[in-house]
Amino acid sequence: MPWPTEPAGQYDGDNRESKLHPVVQGWVASGPPDAVRSIVVTFDDAGYELPGLPDVPVPDGDGPAIAAQVQQCIDEIIDERSALLYDGFLSTHGAAMDQSAGVRRFWLTPALAFATRGSAIKDIAAYPGVLYVEPNPTGYGPPAARAGAGRVDAALPAAIAPADAMSAVGLTGRFAGVGTSRTLAMIDSGVDKTVTIGGAYDCVDNEACDGLFGRIDAWGHGTTTAQVLQAMGIASIRSFRVFGGAQATPVSGDSDDFADGIAGAVANGVNNAVILAQLQPEENPAVGAIAIEADHAFDQGRAVIAAAGNLVGRVNPVHGAGTYASLVAAPANAHKALAIGAYTLSDGKLIDTQRIGYAPDGRVKPDLLFPTDVDPGPSAEAGQGKTSGATTVAGAAAMRLMAWMEHEGRKKLPTYRVDPGELYAFMLNSGDEVYDPGRGEQGFSEFTGGGKMILPAAADFAWGRAIVPVPPVTSTGTSNVPVTISLTPTQASLVDATLWWPEPRGADHVDLDLTIVQGPAIAASKGCHTVFEHARGRAETGVPLSLTISGSPLREQVVYWAVSLRPNQPDAKLSPDDDKPTCTDRSPINDPPNTGPSDPPQEPSAPLPRPAAAGGVGTNSTCSATPTTGDYKVELRVWDGSTCTDDVRGMIELKPSTGYSFSFSEEGQPPLDLGDACIKVTGTGMSAAGKQIAPLTASTGNCLNVSSSP
Repeated sequence: MPWPTEPAGQYDGDNRESKLHPVVQGWVASGPPDAVRSIVVTFDDAGYELPGLPDVPVPDGDGPAIAAQVQQCIDEIIDERSALLYDGFLSTHGAAMDQSAGVRRFWLTPALAFATRGSAIKDIAAYPGVLYVEPNPTGYGPPAARAGAGRVDAALPAAIAPADAMSAVGLTGRFAGVGTSRTLAMIDSGVDKTVTIGGAYDCVDNEACDGLFGRIDAWGHGTTTAQVLQAMGIASIRSFRVFGGAQATPVSGDSDDFADGIAGAVANGVNNAVILAQLQPEENPAVGAIAIEADHAFDQGRAVIAAAGNLVGRVNPVHGAGTYASLVAAPANAHKALAIGAYTLSDGKLIDTQRIGYAPDGRVKPDLLFPTDVDPGPSAEAGQGKTSGATTVAGAAAMRLMAWMEHEGRKKLPTYRVDPGELYAFMLNSGDEVYDPGRGEQGFSEFTGGGKMILPAAADFAWGRAIVPVPPVTSTGTSNVPVTISLTPTQASLVDATLWWPEPRGADHVDLDLTIVQGPAIAASKGCHTVFEHARGRAETGVPLSLTISGSPLREQVVYWAVSLRPNQPDAKLSPDDDKPTCTDRSPINDPPNTGPSDPPQEPSAPLPRPAAAGGVGTNSTCSATPTTGDYKVELRVWDGSTCTDDVRGMIELKPSTGYSFSFSEEGQPPLDLGDACIKVTGTGMSAAGKQIAPLTASTGNCLNVSSSP
């Protein structure tokens, strides 16, 4: 449906240079200057590290449930945000605001919600640090209800469940008691009070809370979503209803309600591990309040699975007008959320009215595809039940996979919890699309992204994280990070390896490449403009596997990896180890710069070169470690002559009974003389001070050997 004040068919999907949402642009251009407008203003909080909330699980119960320690932390964050962002703005523009409506201050997203005169909006957008101004309400209604509630297509389990791997550890039905402490937080139209969801009901829309804490669903979509999730074995759901009203009443989702829903899921407790966002508002992908909030939810340890969107009547800036709609909606467009596209199980075809990529900063979207016709009947024809239906399946797959990963991880580390980045890399590893240079420099299609997720049966898996450092100034400009994995094929096998990495909003893109090594390189993924890679090759029997992650980041970059090993398939599509294509600038649809005369100055994107030190750490060195018990962290630090300082130049995490081969040859920035470097080890059974080797000398070498005790 078109925006309320927008002429149908006139939306300019390439208009990303303005700080104003298209509806707000219309208000400024032609609206009455004295008209009172409800808006949400988002501020630039780049560089502000949001503190982690206390790890306090919240028991099930209707209504908002926030632990006192968590609420105290939230209050402190709001105070900090106010001092940094809000107070100066309010002192300047408060006089133009509707004081009777009040001002909403948010904590998870750097935003304010208030009402003001239309004539003040242009000056508000010009205020230093303001990123975006969007309408509140949004003009977007809830997704349509789906037919066949609670009935699941017989082919669905085969489409999402790694049956052999999960059944072997008892993960059947409702997980048989494994992983049930983890909850899926559903941001939707609510769940009807007649449906038991195993979790709790909450309501963030004050228009229709009516004392039932969200135990209503006037629109039917959330209720059906919950029933489909339950049919797929999701035992505990926390419902956050963000759409009020009733079927007979026109309704519009509000940006502040959407923000409250995601923030509530994070604040409600660490057990809300996966946030299923059935929201599809149009907003600037880089700087809208909901997209930034999704990024911060990831930083708080939550996976965000979001619908790519279905709205039509838009013009895609890459492909122009046609059957496919415009760029993915919020929060699927966020830097740290997975965007879910849709296809039908019956014929495998894409839904042709869904939104497709790219994201306006050039990232390939959607990330993965899931089936939308999960229940029989006319649901595939429902007005907006397409990527919303697929996202339901994706949320169920994410929860099932997370439970299995935690079950396996806790065999080695009893307190292990899945990092959302690990989950993303593992989900992408099960996508059926691999890097293909024939698709152009990105290597992946903006129609399909990582492809249809089908978890392989009878497979072995490994996953983890690595850090790609800034290349030394004396190097060729590339950091090559080796990753040893504990998988050795016992038969001719297919090996799939994936990367996914989180990029801060507004930062330069980090282009990483992935190579699977078994002696020589056997496959690679070297796409441009992606934050994921997927390589697939054929592995020989009895030869250990490893990965090489390569890149030239301007900042240290965390990257998550996943590997699966499964029986050989003669007709499987492989990814070649070709030369990397030349990546062109995607500036026509880049994230918008901070335009306007009052924008803050931009900092240099990379440190100035410094002279290289001779004989740097890592010269001709390969370190080996095989801890037999315990977990350790080995850090290369700067030695100031008396102390092993907090200036960390490289790090590797060691897990028990796993062999590692690693080098600090690419870690210096610039390379350190041996006498200026030290190594600090912390981990199981050690004091907080850990063990230090300082300074490094030719006799101690550049390596560290770790056995049962470091």
